[in-house]
Amino acid sequence: MNSALPEELKLTCYHCGETVPPGLDLSVEIGGEARPMCCPGCRTVATMIAGSGLTQFYEQRSEFNLRPSTDNSLEFEPYLVYDDPALREEFTSQVPADGREPEGGAQLLDVRLLVGGISCAACVWLIETAAQDIDGVKSAAVNMSQQRLDVRIDLGEVGVSELFAHVAALGYEIQPWHANAQQQLAKAEYRRDLRRLAVAGVGMMQVGMFAIALHAGDIQGISDEYQLLLRSVSLLVSGFVLAFRRGASLRVPGAICAAERWLWTCRLHSH
Repeated sequence: MNSALPEELKLTCYHCGETVPPGLDLSVEIGGEARPMCCPGCRTVATMIAGSGLTQFYEQRSEFNLRPSTDNSLEFEPYLVYDDPALREEFTSQVPADGREPEGGAQLLDVRLLVGGISCAACVWLIETAAQDIDGVKSAAVNMSQQRLDVRIDLGEVGVSELFAHVAALGYEIQPWHANAQQQLAKAEYRRDLRRLAVAGVGMMQVGMFAIALHAGDIQGISDEYQLLLRSVSLLVSGFVLAFRRGASLRVPGAICAAERWLWTCRLHSH
């Protein structure tokens, strides 16, 4: 008797969608349920989101998140260089006083940041909400089309490096916003999406060929061994495509998993 679980019954990370290694328990309670996590990085980010009362993010998102680095605690040191006034001028601007003194002598500064990994409206909501919860942040708005975060801060209460650290801790890639940097990020994401589309297209054609062969076999006759072979290879191709396009919409893998579950049931009934 084969006790191995079918692919659709394997645990997937609630945060990034990766497969959870067997025997690993890094679950985080979200929405009253223990959600599996695949690595300490995902657990850290999910714990921070849940602890900040931002679990609505997981209900709103339409895609899995990027898998964060192993340690996503607040790290200010890599971003302290952006507190240098000369470097800071390249992506910040002083807020005009309009002839009035800012309240409490505040030194207001508009900061423009380029944020990589924004994939849906839920990401926008999470970044804006988390940024606005930082002491000294007056406003925060994400331009999803340009992958840009515009923040107004009181420089006397919060440093620019703190903004970088807080956004990076959410699992997003962050850097100063420049037109050239935004174009490079857009090109990189375009090339990534093209690769995903190409792999999905080739995989679809191969699975379609196997399906035609199985259908013809049902009509003309096909041995059980060849039938199982074609189904197994089709499942492997589908699994590879899903693994390659990890950031795809949550609804597509769900539909394919349902189809695979049906095929598995058919196989059980055929024996």
